[in-house]
Amino acid sequence: MDVSAIWSQFHYTGIPDETSVSFGSADINRTSIRASKIEEILDGAHVPSFEVLGDGFSFSYGQNAGQNYDHVFIKSNLAVLNPEFCDELISATLADSLNFTQAHLVDEDYQYYQNICDPLDFKALGLSMEGLPMKSNGLPFPLEQQIVDTSQNPGATGSAKIM
Repeated sequence: MDVSAIWSQFHYTGIPDETSVSFGSADINRTSIRASKIEEILDGAHVPSFEVLGDGFSFSYGQNAGQNYDHVFIKSNLAVLNPEFCDELISATLADSLNFTQAHLVDEDYQYYQNICDPLDFKALGLSMEGLPMKSNGLPFPLEQQIVDTSQNPGATGSAKIM
Protein backbone atom coordinates (compact mmCIF):
# COMPACT_ATOMS: atom_id res chain seq x y z
CA MET A 1 0.00 0.00 0.00
CA ASP A 2 1.39 3.42 -0.91
CA VAL A 3 1.01 5.04 2.48
CA SER A 4 2.58 8.26 1.25
CA ALA A 5 -0.30 8.63 -1.21
CA ILE A 6 -2.88 7.93 1.47
CA TRP A 7 -1.32 10.46 3.84
CA SER A 8 -1.00 13.01 1.01
CA GLN A 9 -4.66 12.70 0.05
CA PHE A 10 -5.72 13.07 3.69
CA HIS A 11 -3.32 15.98 4.22
CA TYR A 12 -4.15 17.91 1.05
CA THR A 13 -7.89 17.50 1.45
CA GLY A 14 -8.23 18.19 5.14
CA ILE A 15 -5.10 19.47 6.88
CA PRO A 16 -3.54 22.88 6.08
CA ASP A 17 0.22 22.78 5.29
CA GLU A 18 1.14 24.98 8.24
CA THR A 19 -0.66 22.79 10.78
CA SER A 20 1.72 21.77 13.57
CA VAL A 21 1.86 17.99 14.03
CA SER A 22 3.96 15.31 15.68
CA PHE A 23 5.30 12.30 13.76
CA GLY A 24 6.25 9.12 15.55
CA SER A 25 7.59 5.78 14.40
CA ALA A 26 10.00 3.20 15.79
CA ASP A 27 13.01 5.09 14.42
CA ILE A 28 11.81 8.65 13.80
CA ASN A 29 10.18 11.02 16.26
CA ARG A 30 9.50 14.64 15.36
CA THR A 31 7.43 17.08 17.37
CA SER A 32 6.01 20.41 16.29
CA ILE A 33 6.67 20.04 12.57
CA ARG A 34 4.53 21.29 9.72
CA ALA A 35 2.07 18.80 8.20
CA SER A 36 3.69 19.43 4.82
CA LYS A 37 6.91 17.72 6.07
CA ILE A 38 5.27 14.32 6.69
CA GLU A 39 5.29 13.30 3.02
CA GLU A 40 8.99 14.16 2.86
CA ILE A 41 9.67 11.89 5.86
CA LEU A 42 7.63 9.05 4.35
CA ASP A 43 9.36 9.35 0.98
CA GLY A 44 12.79 9.40 2.61
CA ALA A 45 12.53 6.28 4.80
CA HIS A 46 10.61 3.03 4.90
CA VAL A 47 8.60 3.01 8.11
CA PRO A 48 6.49 -0.10 8.84
CA SER A 49 4.25 1.91 11.15
CA PHE A 50 3.82 5.50 12.21
CA GLU A 51 1.41 7.96 13.77
CA VAL A 52 0.76 11.62 13.03
CA LEU A 53 -0.92 13.62 15.79
CA GLY A 54 -2.37 17.06 15.29
CA ASP A 55 -4.88 19.30 16.96
CA GLY A 56 -8.18 17.43 16.57
CA PHE A 57 -6.94 14.43 14.59
CA SER A 58 -4.65 11.43 14.48
CA PHE A 59 -3.55 9.36 11.50
CA SER A 60 -1.90 6.01 12.12
CA TYR A 61 -0.57 3.42 9.72
CA GLY A 62 0.82 -0.03 10.40
CA GLN A 63 1.92 -3.16 8.63
CA ASN A 64 1.30 -6.63 9.93
CA ALA A 65 3.85 -8.50 7.87
CA GLY A 66 3.01 -11.87 9.37
CA GLN A 67 -0.58 -11.54 8.19
CA ASN A 68 0.31 -9.58 5.04
CA TYR A 69 -2.03 -6.67 5.60
CA ASP A 70 -1.75 -2.98 6.35
CA HIS A 71 -4.12 -0.81 8.31
CA VAL A 72 -4.92 2.89 8.41
CA PHE A 73 -6.79 4.47 11.31
CA ILE A 74 -7.92 8.06 11.10
CA LYS A 75 -9.55 9.68 14.11
CA SER A 76 -10.79 13.21 13.96
CA ASN A 77 -13.21 15.71 15.35
CA LEU A 78 -12.53 17.98 12.37
CA ALA A 79 -15.53 18.87 10.22
CA VAL A 80 -13.72 17.71 7.07
CA LEU A 81 -13.70 14.09 8.22
CA ASN A 82 -17.18 13.05 7.13
CA PRO A 83 -18.44 9.98 5.24
CA GLU A 84 -18.10 11.70 1.85
CA PHE A 85 -14.47 12.62 2.52
CA CYS A 86 -13.67 9.10 3.75
CA ASP A 87 -15.26 7.61 0.63
CA GLU A 88 -13.22 9.96 -1.56
CA LEU A 89 -10.02 9.12 0.36
CA ILE A 90 -10.55 5.39 -0.07
CA SER A 91 -11.56 5.70 -3.72
CA ALA A 92 -8.56 7.86 -4.59
CA THR A 93 -5.94 5.80 -2.74
CA LEU A 94 -6.96 2.23 -1.91
CA ALA A 95 -9.95 0.96 -3.84
CA ASP A 96 -8.02 0.03 -6.99
CA SER A 97 -5.43 -2.01 -5.09
CA LEU A 98 -5.72 -5.76 -5.50
CA ASN A 99 -4.74 -6.06 -1.84
CA PHE A 100 -7.50 -3.79 -0.56
CA THR A 101 -9.91 -5.78 1.59
CA GLN A 102 -12.11 -3.60 3.75
CA ALA A 103 -12.89 -0.09 4.94
CA HIS A 104 -14.93 0.69 8.02
CA LEU A 105 -16.16 4.10 9.11
CA VAL A 106 -16.83 4.36 12.85
CA ASP A 107 -18.48 7.17 14.75
CA GLU A 108 -16.85 6.61 18.14
CA ASP A 109 -19.20 8.99 19.98
CA TYR A 110 -22.24 7.16 18.59
CA GLN A 111 -20.72 3.80 19.46
CA TYR A 112 -19.90 4.98 22.98
CA TYR A 113 -23.44 6.19 23.68
CA GLN A 114 -24.96 3.04 22.18
CA ASN A 115 -23.00 0.91 24.65
CA ILE A 116 -23.53 2.75 27.94
CA CYS A 117 -25.13 0.27 30.31
CA ASP A 118 -24.23 1.52 33.81
CA PRO A 119 -27.01 3.65 35.36
CA LEU A 120 -24.34 5.77 37.06
CA ASP A 121 -22.92 6.74 33.66
CA PHE A 122 -26.38 7.86 32.53
CA LYS A 123 -26.75 9.94 35.68
CA ALA A 124 -23.27 11.49 35.32
CA LEU A 125 -24.01 12.43 31.70
CA GLY A 126 -27.48 13.77 32.56
CA LEU A 127 -29.17 11.23 30.27
CA SER A 128 -32.62 9.82 30.92
CA MET A 129 -33.04 6.03 31.22
CA GLU A 130 -36.81 6.23 30.81
CA GLY A 131 -38.11 3.45 28.57
CA LEU A 132 -34.76 1.70 28.19
CA PRO A 133 -34.71 -2.09 28.49
CA MET A 134 -33.05 -3.33 31.66
CA LYS A 135 -31.45 -6.62 32.63
CA SER A 136 -29.38 -8.07 35.44
CA ASN A 137 -25.63 -7.67 35.22
CA GLY A 138 -25.43 -11.42 35.97
CA LEU A 139 -23.37 -11.09 39.13
CA PRO A 140 -24.28 -12.82 42.40
CA PHE A 141 -25.75 -10.97 45.39
CA PRO A 142 -24.66 -8.44 46.67
CA LEU A 143 -22.98 -7.35 43.40
CA GLU A 144 -26.09 -7.89 41.25
CA GLN A 145 -27.71 -4.76 39.85
CA GLN A 146 -29.93 -3.74 36.96
CA ILE A 147 -28.15 -2.34 33.92
CA VAL A 148 -29.34 -1.10 30.54
CA ASP A 149 -29.64 -3.91 28.01
CA THR A 150 -27.69 -2.64 24.98
CA SER A 151 -27.59 -5.97 23.15
CA GLN A 152 -30.09 -4.84 20.49
CA ASN A 153 -28.61 -1.37 19.92
CA PRO A 154 -26.97 -0.51 16.61
CA GLY A 155 -23.24 -0.57 17.24
CA ALA A 156 -23.60 -2.79 20.31
CA THR A 157 -20.30 -4.43 21.22
CA GLY A 158 -21.77 -7.14 23.41
CA SER A 159 -22.96 -7.60 26.92
CA ALA A 160 -21.27 -5.89 29.82
CA LYS A 161 -20.90 -6.68 33.46
CA ILE A 162 -20.74 -3.81 35.88
CA MET A 163 -18.91 -4.38 39.16
